[in-house]
Amino acid sequence: MAAPAESGNVLELNNVSKTFVLPDGKTCDAVRDVNLTVRDEPGVGEFRVFLGPSGCGKSTILNIVAGLFPATTGQALLRGRPITGPGPDRGMVFQGYSSYPWLTVLDNVAFGLKLRGVERAEREKVARSWIKKVGLEGAEKKYPNQLSGGMRQRVAIARTLAVKPQIILMDEPFGALDVQTRLGMQNLINELWEEIEGTILFVTHDIPEAVYLADKIHILSTGPGTIVEEITVDLPLHRTEDLKTTQRFRELETLVLEAAMGETGKAAPVDAVRRFNRFYTRRIGVLQEGLLQSPFSLAEARVLYELAHRDGPAAAELGRDLGLDAGYLSRILRGLRRRGLVDRRPSEADGRRSLLGLTRRGRAAFATLDERSRREVGAMLDALPPPGPGRLVEAMGTIERLLGGAPQPASPYVLRPPQPGDMGWVVHRHGVLYAQEYGWDERFEALVAEIVARFVKTFDPKRERCWIADADGEALGSVLLVKQSRTVARLRLMLVEPRARGMGIGTRLVGECIRFARQAGYRKVTLWTNSVLLAARHIYEQAGFRLVHEEKHHSFGHDLVGETWDLKL
Repeated sequence: MAAPAESGNVLELNNVSKTFVLPDGKTCDAVRDVNLTVRDEPGVGEFRVFLGPSGCGKSTILNIVAGLFPATTGQALLRGRPITGPGPDRGMVFQGYSSYPWLTVLDNVAFGLKLRGVERAEREKVARSWIKKVGLEGAEKKYPNQLSGGMRQRVAIARTLAVKPQIILMDEPFGALDVQTRLGMQNLINELWEEIEGTILFVTHDIPEAVYLADKIHILSTGPGTIVEEITVDLPLHRTEDLKTTQRFRELETLVLEAAMGETGKAAPVDAVRRFNRFYTRRIGVLQEGLLQSPFSLAEARVLYELAHRDGPAAAELGRDLGLDAGYLSRILRGLRRRGLVDRRPSEADGRRSLLGLTRRGRAAFATLDERSRREVGAMLDALPPPGPGRLVEAMGTIERLLGGAPQPASPYVLRPPQPGDMGWVVHRHGVLYAQEYGWDERFEALVAEIVARFVKTFDPKRERCWIADADGEALGSVLLVKQSRTVARLRLMLVEPRARGMGIGTRLVGECIRFARQAGYRKVTLWTNSVLLAARHIYEQAGFRLVHEEKHHSFGHDLVGETWDLKL
């Protein structure tokens, strides 16, 4: 029988599916009907990135290509030949540190060459060359336990590339690294890929990382995973950090995010809420046998709280408000009465109803619980540096409002002219929020103060405006429209309080500026912002503004990219 002819493709996955058999005999579908073709482009290679939620089968695809296990159905072909097991034409870099702890850096990098029978002098020469390329020159005699996480991943990358595989498989190789090290590793792999001219299959959860590295990004659905979208990244082959500030990079990030949220993101909100629930229940100690080192369960403690703060509720009322099954609540109350903590008395208004209350012993038990709870929560808040406690309480308020089910008024805020004290509030809140969210220093607050002072001193009521978004007497946002010339107005200092974001305040403030500018006879509205202010930039773009100029600058303690946006009226 003739050997299969090699195709013009480096890799082909044709309707590949993988089903695992679990210990209990049940089956689990990891991936289903995956189709992928990587062309053989001599001297170039491709960088493919797989992006999707946890459990969607990204690593399974890499393991099938690596030959670590076969596909259940479908074909996995390497240069037209079926993949039947691992081979020297493929190398793999894992998320976990995979260096051999008993070997030095030099011996780790040379290990694959040794297995191939390369003479010692030659393999050490090649290994030293790759050690230098990954920035570890001078560490040849060190052992893995003497290296940082980033250095150990550099060893793994050098060991993989030293044998010159046709396909490099990288399974979240930077996932365990800190942000700064991760960015450095992204740049390193970008530089090395230009040199090795091989194909890289790379798994990540990080969208900016995917856009920065990839030629093409494959979006996977929730498990069992399949490729639902392929996005071509039309950025220059040679990439540097500056690329991340460009308009096209941000557009691609948005495109990938929308694709991920549309397909794979269906499970992401659910996973995030479940993850938070697991974290918070552990954090506040409700998983312990007794809440707050007491003999009471969480449900029992909550019933004691309600009885301490209500005036004789009936059991049915209590169960309805707490969402407790009547039978379960009855068992809780029976246990509390048996311990002498709760009593029942007939209602004076309706003798058929029984009202619940705490006994003297019950009030004492609740007082102890309440004091312990206050101390524990107080200690948790005290451990947070400013403005942490305020932000935490604010976030909890948002969760409560969103999940409480209370109907929102049709217009929960109004836009009004400034009142005494409002202009000082504009300066103060800009200084506070930009320090909290972007780390900008006091020079930004000084700039805002200058802008506000100039606006107040030279205010032209016919051609300038300030709006304050107000809800029940509380300022939630602001914006200025000032005269730049006879035909051009400038939009300045648009701000929305974090707790009010999502209410449409920013969009409405910008809309009022545009409406007034037209009414006042301006022909154009211009504004200056910075590329890091993504939410504001989105509002401007949605309102019809177009980016007309970008310029790097160092201000407020940071390297920034200033942007000018214009809207022709």
